[in-house]
Amino acid sequence: LMKPSNAESLAQLISDLELVSPAVVADALHEVGNTAAAEELGRALVRREVLTGFQLERLLKGEKTGYRYGRAKLLYQIGAGSFARVYRAVDVENGNNLAVKVLRSRYSNDADKCRAFRHEGEMGQMLRHPNIVAIYDVGEEAGTSYITMEFVEGQTLRELVKRRGALDIPKAFDLIHQMASGLEYAHRRGVTHRDLKASNVIVSSTGHVKLVDFGLAGVDESDGTLEKVSQPRTVDYAALEKLTGMKDDAVRSDIYFLGAIAYLTITGVSPLKETRDRNERSDPRRYTG
Repeated sequence: LMKPSNAESLAQLISDLELVSPAVVADALHEVGNTAAAEELGRALVRREVLTGFQLERLLKGEKTGYRYGRAKLLYQIGAGSFARVYRAVDVENGNNLAVKVLRSRYSNDADKCRAFRHEGEMGQMLRHPNIVAIYDVGEEAGTSYITMEFVEGQTLRELVKRRGALDIPKAFDLIHQMASGLEYAHRRGVTHRDLKASNVIVSSTGHVKLVDFGLAGVDESDGTLEKVSQPRTVDYAALEKLTGMKDDAVRSDIYFLGAIAYLTITGVSPLKETRDRNERSDPRRYTG
């Protein structure tokens, strides 16, 4: 990577990447001077709120990719997991907020991981419901797979309950009803979630529920145009189905975990022992009390 050596070279990189309008860059460059440090120009553009700290950090490293995915211009990171990172972004065509899920670079050459990632996006594109986060685009940019989706200003149900404890009954019942509505719609379309948990339920600042991350979703019924997909189970789902003897019954599993989330919402306490230990999470005693 070729790091920008001064303000002028940083301005040229920003111009090449079309991150900021040339007029604004020229004005900031005039303010700091062509020979000023690259960091000085960067800070001037961040102060003008036309460049974000995330973008500046990449620019100063000389990075030339990872700013745009399709129509989405990344602003900053809002979440991360072992499989992918999630960013807040803006639609360059209309200015709307977006969320972009980007597969981690270490998986870019892993055909199975890329296929599973695309599968998540394709499942989501099948679903359009007020209580499910909408998926817009599934694509690849500079060898990296990405999913563009609706951005929801809010917090996960897990975060909400952790902060407030048990919700009052009318509020809890409203959220549970919204979760059930989204899940019922997906099931009627033949799509099961297979990874339903409080951290995959987003509650907006206005109290609107959105189910997210159909990462292990599967098509249980086909209308002839969709191929049935078999995905590996999460530890929680696999342990439950082993205990009940219901092999790969994703609909019943989804309903069971919806019940567990409902319990958490009303009582403030999970009915399942929470642990990061895979062996403990697989223990059938978690499901029998």
